[in-house]
Amino acid sequence: MRRFAGILGVVIASAIPVPLVAADMYDNWLDLWTRCRIAVETVQEVDIEDLSEIEITEEISEELRNRPGFSYRIWGRDGDDFVILEGEWRASEGTVRRGCDIRRLPGAPALSEIEEAMLIRTFLIARYALIANRTHEVRDPDYVFSIPLGVGPIDENANGCRVISSLMIHTPSGHFFSGTGEQARSGCAGSSFLYPEEEAGR
Repeated sequence: MRRFAGILGVVIASAIPVPLVAADMYDNWLDLWTRCRIAVETVQEVDIEDLSEIEITEEISEELRNRPGFSYRIWGRDGDDFVILEGEWRASEGTVRRGCDIRRLPGAPALSEIEEAMLIRTFLIARYALIANRTHEVRDPDYVFSIPLGVGPIDENANGCRVISSLMIHTPSGHFFSGTGEQARSGCAGSSFLYPEEEAGR
């Protein structure tokens, strides 16, 4: 059934016409999303080659609604709306759970219907390629947004975590969320990549 869902998704995605304008937008999103996915799945540092760290201003902090116990850094390219938000949650006992999101900076225009369709197309094609390798499975997140799409490796990562990579779009508003995260569960814990010097001092 999961295999059929993946094939059906690609068939639908392939039927969406590709606009000639702003094609780089989808390539940029896929590049950043893939960097996040690989980093969390393989428990490695995020590949930040050709990216620069972006200062977390008050406006950005308010927009991202920083949560207790959640720390993050932002990486991106000049002129791009999409950025990597590399984050982690630290539990009271000191264990860390990672998240790596692709967000849009404050002030970026809402996604148009064509842009939403193209992001969905890009995600579904990437998901099918992973499933075809027999290393991943369809792993749609809980229905919160209008369009919740997900994929994850069949096996847990080296931190003992189940990993999910997602694309979620709220179609009425054009708001979207995408990224990769370790799901909270017993035995899922790792070390900090954001603050390795703190780990060394423990």
